[in-house]
Amino acid sequence: AISQTATGVKIELSGTNYGNHRILALDTANGNAFNESSRQTINIQTTTFNGLLERIKVDPRELGLIWIDTQGHEGHVLSCADVIEKTNTPIVLEFWPYGLQRSGGYPMLRQLFQRSSRIYDLSTSLNGQKPLSLDQLDQLYQANSLGKKAAFWHADLLIL
Repeated sequence: AISQTATGVKIELSGTNYGNHRILALDTANGNAFNESSRQTINIQTTTFNGLLERIKVDPRELGLIWIDTQGHEGHVLSCADVIEKTNTPIVLEFWPYGLQRSGGYPMLRQLFQRSSRIYDLSTSLNGQKPLSLDQLDQLYQANSLGKKAAFWHADLLIL
C-alpha cells in the first residue's frame, strides 16, 4: 500500500469487494455507513509514492498519467509525492468525501487542490466545462462526507 510514510498500518478487509479494502480509518465515529467496524483487519507495510517509483525503478519524468483510487486515502498518498509536482503529471483520482472524512485525508488532498491550476469533474462532459473552484470542492466534500446516502456519492476528478 502507498501512504504518506513507510510504516506498518492496519487494513480493513472487505468481505465482498477486493477493491474496497481500506487503511483503517482514523475517524470511525462519523463513518460506519457500511458496517466497517465489523471488518477483519490485517497489518501490512506501506511505502510512499516516491519510494514505490524508486523501488520499481521508474523515472518520474516517464509518467504520463497517475490514476489513484485508494478508498479515501488519496490525500495521504499524494501528500508526499513531490515527484508529481516536479513533473506536472496529470492525475485522475476518485473523490469520495465519505472515505476522505473517515481517513482524515481531505486536508492533505485540499493542499494539492490549492496548488493545482485546473480540476475537472469527469462525470460531466469536459466540453466547455470550467475548472472546479476550491469552494466548489469544499462544498462537494461537506455535502457528501457523512451519512448513508452521502457515503455512496463519488466523482472522478482530473487534476492538471
